[in-house]
Amino acid sequence: MRRKGAYIGGYAKSPPLGNFMDTVFLLGAGASIGHSKPAGNHALPSIFEFFAKAKLLNLRGTDPRIKRIEQYAKRILGKSIWNKRSHINLEELLTLLAIEIQLRELPELLEIREAIVEIVQFVISELQRKILTTTTTDYQSFSRALEDSDTVVTFNWDTLLDACLEAENKNQFRLFHDKLSAYGEQIMRMSGIRFAGPYHVLPVHGGPGYYLKLHGSVNWYYCTNSQCRIHNRVFPLPLTDYVQYCGECNEQMSILLIPPVLNKEYRRYPLIRRLWTLAADAMSHASSLVVWGYSLPPTDFQSNWLFTKARSKHLRTITLINPAIVNQSHTKLNAGFVRRFYDIFRDILPKTSLTLYATYDDYQNGLNIFTKFGIHPKQIKNV
Repeated sequence: MRRKGAYIGGYAKSPPLGNFMDTVFLLGAGASIGHSKPAGNHALPSIFEFFAKAKLLNLRGTDPRIKRIEQYAKRILGKSIWNKRSHINLEELLTLLAIEIQLRELPELLEIREAIVEIVQFVISELQRKILTTTTTDYQSFSRALEDSDTVVTFNWDTLLDACLEAENKNQFRLFHDKLSAYGEQIMRMSGIRFAGPYHVLPVHGGPGYYLKLHGSVNWYYCTNSQCRIHNRVFPLPLTDYVQYCGECNEQMSILLIPPVLNKEYRRYPLIRRLWTLAADAMSHASSLVVWGYSLPPTDFQSNWLFTKARSKHLRTITLINPAIVNQSHTKLNAGFVRRFYDIFRDILPKTSLTLYATYDDYQNGLNIFTKFGIHPKQIKNV
């Protein structure tokens, strides 16, 4: 049974603790990549393969935006974006650029950032068009199985899961659009309410689950004009080739993508701050944590902090879904990879609380890595 908050006189009264089951699904790039794999060469790229996909879409050379990015990467990293051996990390490139902009907000640096964001949106949008015409199952299956009380936290920029949640008419998607985004403020104003009142029970725990995209999205637009009354308010819009303009000040809107290792960016946008607050609360009340396609990079301190919020008396199980759990020959458990996650909870959970799957399909069918690959369960001792 989940906790419920009773609203009395405009305030939320905390009920006594009871038994409850809260599941948080935390998704990384591997989830979207796995979902898009049936599209072959048009599957979504990892952060190291982005420019190879841009080349596949014939963006090399002629596009002036690409030229700016190419010159910047060469200057700051000494590498060519077209050389596969360069292994250029798109998120790292964006982060380095954002740091430079914080120090000196030069027009040429802002143009490079805008170029990267526009190219990211173009590449993901073009690939998604190919993916949506291909038979894919992971996100469809996931959306259908999702309970109203489940919270989904994702670090992904694409909208593949958005489309599946919307198609299944999931409450998580409706809550984001109608309550968390700028459309929620419009609805409140239309009903005569100017803003929401205070409360002392956060709405995630004991209520419906949320869909929380913590690093932005290729279809999130916001007004950059600091004098505009909807400055930095985020509008999720359908992906199109058209330029979007602010309905209040008529200036061109920008796409909200946040480099995951630059923590200061999170504080600039009211929506992003709220999403992180809701995600932290959901994690702190989770009894089951399912991590799908996320590798917990050591440099992403904000995301690592989020995992620590799950260190609570409520947590009972941790499930990892990732092909990196086993070695390439599928003969051994990749204990070092699993240890990244388990070390956070080592002092509060036994190893028996871990469940390990290579793919979402395996998770859905209950086929763990030990059964699937014939790996001896005793290898979990190495974690």
